[in-house]
Amino acid sequence: MSEKIQNQEKEKNINSEKNVPIVQRLASALMGALRDTTDKVNEYKGILSVYVSNPFSYYAESDVVQFRLELDAPINLPKYFSLMVFGAELTVNAIEIKGHHIYFYFEGKSDIEGYKIELDNERVQLMDLALLIYILNNMSYNDYAKFSSYLQTYKENVEQEKNELLKILKDNGIEINN
Repeated sequence: MSEKIQNQEKEKNINSEKNVPIVQRLASALMGALRDTTDKVNEYKGILSVYVSNPFSYYAESDVVQFRLELDAPINLPKYFSLMVFGAELTVNAIEIKGHHIYFYFEGKSDIEGYKIELDNERVQLMDLALLIYILNNMSYNDYAKFSSYLQTYKENVEQEKNELLKILKDNGIEINN
């Protein structure tokens, strides 16, 4: 019986020796997969850090246009984008406009209360542009309607006031060449 136990132990040792290269290969494969995945994350973050021409560039002479919209339907940011850019999974619950600045405010368990995008620059980081477009594309219909209504109201009120002042000036003999 002791010979049988010795044979089993020899067989066990031989199998253990065979497993060592397999374990080393598995460890190497897992570390390679981790490196490849990390490279993809870094590539994604690198792309977001690139500066591109800002198609929405404008400069506001003053901060006349100011409003804050509390979103009826908060917008969850894409998971990996949010983790890479802000270090946490965030949800946008408000948008604020102050001249050529757009602020996004977050809800949740994060130290980050908000984020500002300045649209008066000719070039902007792709991450800011992606964030802006993502949020505007994912607003609920009701939030979109409120946002549009605020802007339309400002536009109409400014136009009306400008026309009234120009009329007063014209009525008082002041000619303006446009």
